[in-house]
Amino acid sequence: MPTLTWFGQALPGATTGFAGRADHLSDPARRGPGRRGFTALEIILVVVVIAVIASVGIPGLLGAIQRYRTRTGADQMVGEFRRVQSLAMTSGARHRLFLRNCSSGPTPCKEYRIEREASSTWPAAGDSPGSNVNVLKEWVDLQREYGGVRVKSLKDTGGTDVSDVIFDSRGASVNTGASYPLTLTVANAVGDERTVQVRSAGGVKVP
Repeated sequence: MPTLTWFGQALPGATTGFAGRADHLSDPARRGPGRRGFTALEIILVVVVIAVIASVGIPGLLGAIQRYRTRTGADQMVGEFRRVQSLAMTSGARHRLFLRNCSSGPTPCKEYRIEREASSTWPAAGDSPGSNVNVLKEWVDLQREYGGVRVKSLKDTGGTDVSDVIFDSRGASVNTGASYPLTLTVANAVGDERTVQVRSAGGVKVP
């Protein structure tokens, strides 16, 4: 084993190479006071502590993620209502956000799209942007964008189901026969909910 030197003089006990260091560390008498390896019991205790922390922390983290997605989904719906309102005001034609039952997933669940009225007629449910210029947006299901989050319902203040929210050229919501405000509910898989309210004068907000 090569020996380290200092100005031509060998240094006692000083060697180079990994083997020399390994020999030094493997000798319990040369490790110094307080230096020892972990026992099997200590390792088991560490693993148990980590498992307990994970069991407590992970569900809380997942719940926080779901609540964030629900809030984000509700914010998206506020943006969609305001977009429909803006289109109606700038074009002078009535526009609506139209809902129908989702094609898959948990129930109740609603998907939506944006439509423009032409000659007092709304597009047929089977129409698409490619077949009817008054269909302005393909069907959107929030579940595809925010896993586990969906539009649960749209109701008036009397609890009656409503299938659309219509805005006119003044920006007012003009659903005939509905009692305002209209309330759209966004929910996640564990039951957390956020609501969006649409008032007759056109105000849209998350209460």
